[in-house]
Amino acid sequence: MNGLMFKMSAPYFAAFRKPTSNSSLSTFPVPPFTTIRGMISNAMGLRRDDFTLQDIMEIGVAPVYIERPVKEKALMLKTVNNPKDNIKAFWTSPFWRDFMVMPEYKIYIKAEDALIDEIYEALINPARPLYIGQSDDMVVIEDLEKTDVVKGQSDTVNSIIEGLCDGCELVKLLYKFRDKDTLIYTPTISVPYELPYKLNKVIEGYYFKNDFVQLF
Repeated sequence: MNGLMFKMSAPYFAAFRKPTSNSSLSTFPVPPFTTIRGMISNAMGLRRDDFTLQDIMEIGVAPVYIERPVKEKALMLKTVNNPKDNIKAFWTSPFWRDFMVMPEYKIYIKAEDALIDEIYEALINPARPLYIGQSDDMVVIEDLEKTDVVKGQSDTVNSIIEGLCDGCELVKLLYKFRDKDTLIYTPTISVPYELPYKLNKVIEGYYFKNDFVQLF
C-alpha cells in the first residue's frame, strides 16, 4: 500500500485562477498541483510557505463533474499605505471573473506509506478548515481510501493526461515552486471531460484498484 484516493468537491463554487490572466480572471478546469498540495498541507497544519510535500508525493487528477465556467462581473478593492500609514482604497474598473459551479474531482496520491498514513489522518481530522482555490470556497472530502498502487500500462486512462489528446481541453497547470516567488508549470496536459478516456497508444501509469492514472 502506498496510495490514497478520494473525491474532492466544492459544494458551491470554485475558481483556480490562472496567474497570467489580468483584465479577465480565467480559471483552470481542474485544480493545479500546487493547489492540491496546499490543501493537504493546510490539513496537516503546515506553514503557508512550507513546500516539503512537492518533492515527496505524486498526484493524479480526474474530473468527475465540471461544467464550462460561469462568468460574473466584479470589482476589486485595492488598498495603498501612504507614508503616514493612512490606508487609501481604490476600486478597480469592472472585470469578468470565471468560476465553476459545484465541481467535483477524484484525486490520487502516491507516496511512502508513512506519508500516506499522515495525509489520510489529516484529511479525516484537518488541523484547519479546508478550502480549495479561493479562501472562501469550501471543499468536501469523501470516499477517502488507502490502496495498493501498481505500475502498469494501458490505452484507457481515468485521469488527466500529459500531451495533446483529441476532444480534451489543453492546459499547462501550476506544478511546483522553484522558490517562494517562482512557479514551475507542467508540460501541456489534456483534460478529458468524459472518463475513462481511450488513447490511440499505450502509456505507462499506475493502477489504483481498477483506475489507471497518470501521475505528476
